[in-house]
Amino acid sequence: MRRVDEIFTNLYSVVFYRSLRFSNFSDSEGFMIIEIEGIDGVGKTTQCELLKGHLQQQGRNAVIVKDLESTELGRNVRKVLVGDGSRPPATELFSFLACKAQLFSEVVVPTISDGGIVICDRGIGSLMSYFEFFGFLKPFLLHATELATNGLRPDITILIDVTVEEATRRKEGKTEQSKFDRMDNEFFRRQRASFLELAELPSWVVVDGNLTTEEMHAYISDLVEKTLFTQTKPLV
Repeated sequence: MRRVDEIFTNLYSVVFYRSLRFSNFSDSEGFMIIEIEGIDGVGKTTQCELLKGHLQQQGRNAVIVKDLESTELGRNVRKVLVGDGSRPPATELFSFLACKAQLFSEVVVPTISDGGIVICDRGIGSLMSYFEFFGFLKPFLLHATELATNGLRPDITILIDVTVEEATRRKEGKTEQSKFDRMDNEFFRRQRASFLELAELPSWVVVDGNLTTEEMHAYISDLVEKTLFTQTKPLV
């Protein structure tokens, strides 16, 4: 039975990720969805801010989004999810999906419709790696995410990768921590493994998280410019 599930998962992934994207935006130019991923402590938010500044200096409309922070619905749901109360994983999953659907409807689609660039501080990879840890199967998560985003996919996903030990060291001075920050190292090891598996997809790029902030920013900016200005947007 496990072998059948693995075959189905692989087949589903190929069909799903090779589907045509952005069919409703064929007349827009320069739009882009970028996701920056990685376990807690790798420097995602810093790189999102630096990339946004870089793109704005070029005269481009760029916005940073987070599932649980960039809409009123997301902020209200976050107040519940980051608390210490116990909830079934399915409750959390569908809460995240509702927030993602609202985010794409309210922010992402209008931005790319106007030719803007959306930078996601975490994205589909984080949702999948988090809920796979709690036993949800990849085909189900892929399909549920497709429904929430109406089939829209990132043009490029940048995975900032460091060891769990290094990420933990970097978080030592962090004063405010939600329950997601307080997950144990076994969770983060499995999440990192899930990210690296996803990074085998053509539109994912792994960046060495041990680079300096400036080196990483230069590398990420170059990746984005090549993807954006050559118009060779890879399929996920």
